[in-house]
Amino acid sequence: MNKKKTIIFYHYYFLIITQKSSSNLERRLFEKFAQDSEINLVIDEKYLFLYDEVAYSFDVKFEFLYSLYKSALTHFILDDEIENILKKYCIKTGFLNSNIKELSYFLIESIALEKPFDMIIEEIKL
Repeated sequence: MNKKKTIIFYHYYFLIITQKSSSNLERRLFEKFAQDSEINLVIDEKYLFLYDEVAYSFDVKFEFLYSLYKSALTHFILDDEIENILKKYCIKTGFLNSNIKELSYFLIESIALEKPFDMIIEEIKL
């Protein structure tokens, strides 16, 4: 996984482990994501201070979402709870609430069809 996605991961994972409102399922989803991406779950604090450098990059945020969805669909049954967690991160990464349902469906369908990320990002930008 590239450094920019690692920065985003640590930002959200830190919030998950420090906020009471995060569920155990949300934490497990992120732990599976870290495992798939070969990210150490021991947070490297230097990454926490770099979030502002990547927070405004559409491509980085979208690649993070794509990877998160792919990991979730690999390790979990897609039920309402998993889908709501995934949609939560669509909103947290800056996508509009009014587009979340369509974005989530698009990501799920694209991953099910095994579309490569480069193809998906081109479709989004059209």
